Amino acid sequence: MFDNVLPTITTLFASDEKHRAPVKFSWRLVQRKRRPFLLLPDAAENIRFSLELYSAQRPLARLWRSLLPVMFRTPARALLGAVNAEAEASSALLQFFAEQSGQSASDLPTPAIKFGGIAGKTSRVVVLLCDAAGRPIRVVKIGLNLEGRAATEREADILAQLPKATIGCTTLTGQIKTNSLSAFATAYFPGQSLTNDVGIEKLFHAWLLADVAVPLEELPNWKELDAAAIQNEPHVWAALRAALAGKKVCPTLYHGDFTPWNVRMTNLENIQAFDWERGQLQGIPAWDWFHFIVQTAILVKRHSPERVAAELDHFIQSARFQKYAQTAGISDLVEPLLLAYLLHEKYVVQPEEGRQVTEQLFELLWQQWQWKHTPPVVALPVGKPLSGNPILPVAQPVGVMGEIKYAFTNLANLFWEPSLSPQSRPPFAAQFKKHWLAMMLSLAWIFGVANLPLLTDPHLMFSPFYLVPIIIMALKTDRRLATLVAQFSVVFGSMYFYCFNPHFASFKVICWNTAMRMAIFQIIVTLFDRIGQQSVLRSSQQLPTTQKTPIEAIAGNWPVIAVTVLFFISVAVFDVLTTPNMLMLPFYLTPCMILTLALNWRWGAAAAVLAALIGPALQRPDPGYQPWDIQLWNTAMRLILYLLVVVLLEGVRRKNILFSARRRS
Repeated sequence: MFDNVLPTITTLFASDEKHRAPVKFSWRLVQRKRRPFLLLPDAAENIRFSLELYSAQRPLARLWRSLLPVMFRTPARALLGAVNAEAEASSALLQFFAEQSGQSASDLPTPAIKFGGIAGKTSRVVVLLCDAAGRPIRVVKIGLNLEGRAATEREADILAQLPKATIGCTTLTGQIKTNSLSAFATAYFPGQSLTNDVGIEKLFHAWLLADVAVPLEELPNWKELDAAAIQNEPHVWAALRAALAGKKVCPTLYHGDFTPWNVRMTNLENIQAFDWERGQLQGIPAWDWFHFIVQTAILVKRHSPERVAAELDHFIQSARFQKYAQTAGISDLVEPLLLAYLLHEKYVVQPEEGRQVTEQLFELLWQQWQWKHTPPVVALPVGKPLSGNPILPVAQPVGVMGEIKYAFTNLANLFWEPSLSPQSRPPFAAQFKKHWLAMMLSLAWIFGVANLPLLTDPHLMFSPFYLVPIIIMALKTDRRLATLVAQFSVVFGSMYFYCFNPHFASFKVICWNTAMRMAIFQIIVTLFDRIGQQSVLRSSQQLPTTQKTPIEAIAGNWPVIAVTVLFFISVAVFDVLTTPNMLMLPFYLTPCMILTLALNWRWGAAAAVLAALIGPALQRPDPGYQPWDIQLWNTAMRLILYLLVVVLLEGVRRKNILFSARRRS
C-alpha cells in the first residue's frame, strides 16, 4: 500500500457500477519517512480544516504543520505531488459519506485522508468529512485489507458498547461493510491534544467501575499478558504474578493507546479519546494513565529511561494519582502493576517505536524494586529452554563517547523538571505570607553578612555565610522562596560592596562575580529541592555494590576523568589570564559534580579540595591576596561551598532514580 497511493484510492472508491455519475477528487500528497501520510484537498481554503487529521506532537512536526497552509498558498505547493481520482457517486462508500455529511454524493468536496495502519500488516485510512459550509463534521475510519478490516470492525464493536454520555468516550454514528472494505464514522471533535496529564483524572475516575471488584486474573489484558510473559520472562513474570495473585481491583474502561495524539480536549469537562482498536470494556486500572506518561515521555519528549522513570515517580506520588489508586483498589499494587504494564508493552503490544527505551525502563525499575519481590522457582515445561533472567542488567554506556555522554547527561539531570505530571505548589503569595517572619530574619542576616567585608578585609570571601538563610528557607518552604532569598543575597551583597568599595574592582567584574555566586547558590537550592522530593522509586536500601580500587575506578572511567582534568586545566588557565578579583566558582565546581555523579563522593571531594587550593593560589600575584591568613580563609570558604555541593550530590545520586548507578566505584 505504501509504495503507491492510487491503488489505495482505487480500493476506497471501488464500485460495481459503471461510471455514470463520476465525482472528481484532487489532492496534494504529504509524505512522512518516504511513505504516504496525508492527502490534502487541493483547494487551499480547506487546508486548515484538513490538517485537523494531523496531531503533530514534536516541535519540528508542529513547525511543519504550521508551514503547510503557507506552502499551499505559494508556488511551493508544486513540491507536493498531485493525486487525482474519480469515484462513482452511487458507490457504497460515497453514499455513506453523503449520509454522514448531510450532502449529496455528487456534491461532496474532496475529503482529507490520512494513511494509517502498520506497514506490511494492517491497512487503514482515516477520512475527514465536511458539511456544506466546509466545516468538519465526521471522521470515518476505513480498513482495507484483511487485518485492517478486522481491526476496524473490532474498534466499531467497542465503540458501540461504550457507555453513552461518559467523558472521553467516542460515539459511533454509522458503520458500513462492502466486499473491499469495512468502515465506521464518529462525530468530529474539535480541541487540542494534551501536553500533560493535568485534569484527566476526572476521565479516569469516570471510567472506573467502582462498585465492582474483579480478580486481576479474570481481566482480558491480564490473560494475554500471562500467555506472552510466561514464554519470554518466566522468572520475572512469576515474581509479578505472585505479588498480584488473588488481588481484586475495580476494572475500568480501557482504551489501550491513551496518548496525546489519540486524545483531544476543549476544556477539562470536554475530553474525547480516539482509536479504541485495543480497547476493553473491563481493563486493568491505571494502565492507560501509565501509557500516557510513558509513551509521551519516550516518543514525544525523547527522554532517557532515567527521565521517564522520574516522570513516573512524580506521577505515582501525586495526590491525584493516590486518590485514584485508592478508589481503584490498587494503592498497594502500583509497582507490580506498572512493571506488568511495561511487560505488556514489550511482549503483547510490541510497538514499532520506542521499544528499546521501554525495555530499558523496565530493566531500570526492576533493578530498583527487585529486592521486594524474590522470584520464586519456576517449573518450566520439559524441553523448554530458560529464557528469562531473574536479575536484569541495566544497559551500560558504550565506548568513550558513551561514557562521556552518560556523565554529562547526569549533570543535566540535576536541572530536570517534571513536565508530564506536574505537581501543584501552594500559591507564592500564600507561601510568602506564611513565612514572612523567616523572610525578614533572612534579610537581616544578609544585611549583616554584607557588612563583614567592610569591617574586615575586602579580599576575604564570605559566600558560605550567605547560605545560612538560603538553606533554612530551602528546608522550611519550597524552592521559590529559597531562590528569592538566594538572588537577593547575591545582588544585594555585590551592589552593597561595590557602593562602599568602587575601586576594588570594575563594575563589569562585580557583575561577573554576581552571576558566578548566583549560579552556585541556585545549584545548592536545586539540590536541596531534589533532596526534599527524593524519589520513592529507589528504596533507601541500597543494592549491593562492589568497591573498586582507585586503579580499577580509573580504568573503568578514564574518559570521564580525562575530560574533567582537561576542563579543570582550562579553567585554571582562564583564571590566570583574567584579573584575580574575578571568581570562577561554578567552573571549578563542575569537575567536582561530574566526578561525584559518575564515580562517587570520594572522587568529588578530592576534586573539591584541589579546586579550593588552586583558586586562591592563582590569586597570589595580587598583593591583597598574598597574606597567608587571607589565603587560608578563602581556601576554607571555597572548600565549604564545594564540599556542600558534593555531599548533597551524593545524597541525590544514591536515592534518586535519575542517577541510577549503572556501575559503582
